[in-house]
Amino acid sequence: MENNIILSSTLLCGLCGLLCFFFSWKKCKKPVLFFWCLAFLSILAANAIMLYHLVLSHFEYSYVYNHSCLGLKLIYKLSALWSGQEGLLLLCSLILISMGFFVWKLDSLWSDKAFGIYSGISFYISCMCYVSNPFSKMNATFGDGLGFNATLQNPWMLLHPPIIIIAYSSMVILFSLLPALNTFYQEAVNALIYKWIKFSFFFLGMGLLSGSFWSYYFFGSGEYWSWHPIENAALIPWLLLCSYIHRKEYNHKFICALPFITSCFGIFLARDTILKSLSAKDCTTGNLLITILQFLFLLVITLFIVFYRNNRTHTSAKTSFIPYLKRHTASFSLSLYAFMIFMGTITPILFHTQTTKMYYNTVSIVFALVYVLILLWKDFDGLRKKSILILSINTLCLLVIILLFGFVKIYWLLLFWVLLMPLSLWLVSRFQTQSMEYYVYHLGFLLLTLGAVSPSAGKGLMIPYSTKPLIGLFWVGGLIIITGPLCIFLLKRLIDIKNFLTIKIAKHDKNSMK
Repeated sequence: MENNIILSSTLLCGLCGLLCFFFSWKKCKKPVLFFWCLAFLSILAANAIMLYHLVLSHFEYSYVYNHSCLGLKLIYKLSALWSGQEGLLLLCSLILISMGFFVWKLDSLWSDKAFGIYSGISFYISCMCYVSNPFSKMNATFGDGLGFNATLQNPWMLLHPPIIIIAYSSMVILFSLLPALNTFYQEAVNALIYKWIKFSFFFLGMGLLSGSFWSYYFFGSGEYWSWHPIENAALIPWLLLCSYIHRKEYNHKFICALPFITSCFGIFLARDTILKSLSAKDCTTGNLLITILQFLFLLVITLFIVFYRNNRTHTSAKTSFIPYLKRHTASFSLSLYAFMIFMGTITPILFHTQTTKMYYNTVSIVFALVYVLILLWKDFDGLRKKSILILSINTLCLLVIILLFGFVKIYWLLLFWVLLMPLSLWLVSRFQTQSMEYYVYHLGFLLLTLGAVSPSAGKGLMIPYSTKPLIGLFWVGGLIIITGPLCIFLLKRLIDIKNFLTIKIAKHDKNSMK
């Protein structure tokens, strides 16, 4: 019975997609909303029923038996919904269909195609959920279950999977905006794409950050990032989204499609096939049919983006390669960094060998140095005019780090001295040469980089850290990158409200005097 509820939601998503592709948006918009609401209620009911079985410990269901037990805390019984593949697909279908209402609200000539693409992807994910059969029953009755994975019994893992799914669902929305490219509404489309890039960037970043908190406290030795394929599967699209934030125009299909394609490819490799472990020889014993469906889904999406063509209504002015490269230096460097991580992730498939951490660390350090050079290039005049003062402040900051954390290796000292250079430049210029958003993003990324490349150190003179000494900078930098722009936006809105009220009060006082 319960699986039939999932099937009804799947069929309704497919029906919405067919209506969008075969009828005009004016005729099918309201029927699509009606059927989509039914699909949402159906998948919501399926999730509620699964939670009901988990809370009441109905061990006749295979999923409850495999992922719960009698002595489990209530909060972890609820989070068991996304601890296995079947439950994760159930939650993914719910979030994906829920966010479909944002796509439905688009009111343009290409909205039918956008919602059609989104409905097709939702149909496929719901279909995989139905095939996984989350409500299958056991052949025998058991008084207790196998229990909940001990590694997932952590508060951060209550947040991490749902946040990641929200991020991936927002990238589906970004992918569905393909029909909007190169239309007469290009300026509005750029703003819309930019909004969903930032939305995806925010939630994917929060997911990565919450995962790093879990990893740090679970492993207990400062291991907050291990370059596991599952971690890389989320990092690669995040870096691509970060590179697209640096752009001002979004008139190429790969900008909408590439984050979603890389996330699908990463999930397929990391969770269900040969890269679940770091060895290409280890295969999982998961649902083979789900794996095949995921592969076919990835193949269809890839072919779609390769052969997809827009009806171009205008052509942008052609520019030479060198000026274009200078304008998008940061974007290119981030994209290249994401590509290098991607190549390291798929190396076990190509060469049947493991990718060592040394490869990832070397690539990351090279990127960090390139990143610093780009920041210094942005304000080269200030660096040239006040070079002696900047070098002095930079050296002073390095001495403070040596005093606090006890660094003694010369190559790490040189690396930190270079990485601190942009911060010294900004301090001397009093953060006045660029916009506030620029400093928020890049200060956060600079702190994150300092924390990420910091080695394990011995006891310092003042702070006796025995693990990653600058892990705090890693987390602070990540929070600044992710939440800083939102705080600036809210601050600007408060300033606008304050100015508006000031003007209203002044007008009122003026009228009173008259």
